[in-house]
Formats: sequence, structure tokens, C-alpha cells
Amino acid sequence: MMKRVILSMILAASVLLARDGASADAALDQAASKAVIEFMDALRQQDLDTAMHYVGIPFVAEATVLDSEEDVRAYFAAILGEADPAQMPNQVLGVASYEAHRARANEPTQQLHDQVLGAGDVVVGMAHDGTPRGYWLMKANGGKPLVVGVGY
Repeated sequence: MMKRVILSMILAASVLLARDGASADAALDQAASKAVIEFMDALRQQDLDTAMHYVGIPFVAEATVLDSEEDVRAYFAAILGEADPAQMPNQVLGVASYEAHRARANEPTQQLHDQVLGAGDVVVGMAHDGTPRGYWLMKANGGKPLVVGVGY
């Protein structure tokens, strides 16, 4: 199950980052990039408590919406149990507006992501040493972005 998510994240990242999808809010893009890097740093260190400071609920994981912090913690604990921290994403490829991302997504993905994102939110593409590794759905949250889902 996790391998399917990781593979689909890698494939989806290249679609996400077309320059026409860039967010119009440079400050939000910068804040989202900073937040997701700090979030990923915490995951690489297997510090779930710190990582959860960057997470919002509800949270999209695979084809499911998780509605509790306990469920999200369990999801990340399972990923950390299988992942090699040295291979986890370590850089931001780019930030796209949710509106641009949504326009390229298929209907089931739109419906799923619409449960956690809306106008003004962003999607952050990630890479490991330049190789695309998927994307995170980010709620703008008044300029303090929160990770609210794994893109696939």
C-alpha cells in the first residue's frame, strides 16, 4: 500500500509543477516551502511530535480522509516504519496554487482534495536530491500553512 503511494507521488510531482500553476502569493509560497521542509526534517528524524505541529486535520492519506490526530499519527508511524530517512524528500521543487492543481486533476482526486483544500491553498512539490518525490497538500491557514494531505 505505501509503495503504491510513493510511486504515484513520484509520478504526480512532475505534473504538479508546470510554471503556469505557480501561486500568485509569494509570501504564502515561501511560508509553505519553509513549513514543509521543517515538517519533512522532523519526519526524517522520526520526531512525530514535532511533525504533527505542521499538520492540519482533516488529512488526506491515500484515498481516505483521516478525521483525527490519532489516525494521522498512526498513518505517519506506519510510513516511518517502512521508509529510509535518507531517501525521504529533502527539497521543494515548487509551489502551485490549489486552483491550478485542481484543474489538472481527475474528478475523484478533485473530490477528495476538495475535502481539505479550497481557493487560496497550495500544493508543494517535493524532491530528493532533485528527483521528484510527490507533493503535499497545504492549507494556507492565514499565512501559517499546514500539511493536510499527501498528493498522489
